[in-house]
Amino acid sequence: MKKLSSLLLVCVAMVFSSNATAGRQGCEIKKSKIKTQMEYAKRYGNHNRLAGLERALARVEAACSDGYSGASYRLDGYSGASHRLDGYSGASHRLDGYSGASHRQDKIQGKEDKVRRREIELDRAIASGDMEKVRNKAHKLNEAKQELAEARRW
Repeated sequence: MKKLSSLLLVCVAMVFSSNATAGRQGCEIKKSKIKTQMEYAKRYGNHNRLAGLERALARVEAACSDGYSGASYRLDGYSGASHRLDGYSGASHRLDGYSGASHRQDKIQGKEDKVRRREIELDRAIASGDMEKVRNKAHKLNEAKQELAEARRW
């Protein structure tokens, strides 16, 4: 319930902040929205989220230009390609075949990556202000978190 109320609070704040920043250019709007989310992350003690937002703010400050449309720019650097953050190529690391421990770690890492992607999708939905989209993305995020918890149990 607390998460739902904080999610609604973020949605309302994003709507008001987008109206307040309507006169500013694209990069300033992006920075403002990220800083607003950082304030919420600090307020609710979400340190992992705060770290991600700090990285996103640094990327916006380094690479954003007001003439950019934002069509394919991702704040988190995700390109949509099927590459792994840890460099894992999908090939077996062992010459003799299957390794249960490394397979389990790879599965957990994949689920963690999925949770991170779902969090980003939810943030975008919140930024768009479409409540149906927010509910849908929040549901998908919860499913991904359940899958991660299940992968960690085994």
